[in-house]
Amino acid sequence: MIKVNNVLFVCFAMLISSTPYAQTSVNPGGAAASATVSNSPMDAAARKKAIRAANSRFSHEVLHAIYGDHDVEDPEMISVFGNAATGQVVLAGYITNRGQEDAAVKAARQGAGVTEVTSKLTLEELRN
Repeated sequence: MIKVNNVLFVCFAMLISSTPYAQTSVNPGGAAASATVSNSPMDAAARKKAIRAANSRFSHEVLHAIYGDHDVEDPEMISVFGNAATGQVVLAGYITNRGQEDAAVKAARQGAGVTEVTSKLTLEELRN
């Protein structure tokens, strides 16, 4: 019975410690503002999920720009890894000639919010 009580106490303590606490702060105008401060693992997971979703949307938009450029012959061989917060993009995959790399980089730069494009494309010569 003592072990069950100890387990329940620990679970209750963990539950209480993970709940957000409201704080009141005073802004420069003198008015009080209510703010919720939380460092729970759920908040960190939610932030990571939101960042991944933003990066995925950003990468998809850049990939769409690459697919829309008719100078890129095989866009399906190119993957885009983007950081929505910084606008940095990395292109990875395979190309059949160096002209394709230039076309893909140029097309990626046309994406909204792109600040930098790094190519990690690999030249793969066609074999007969």
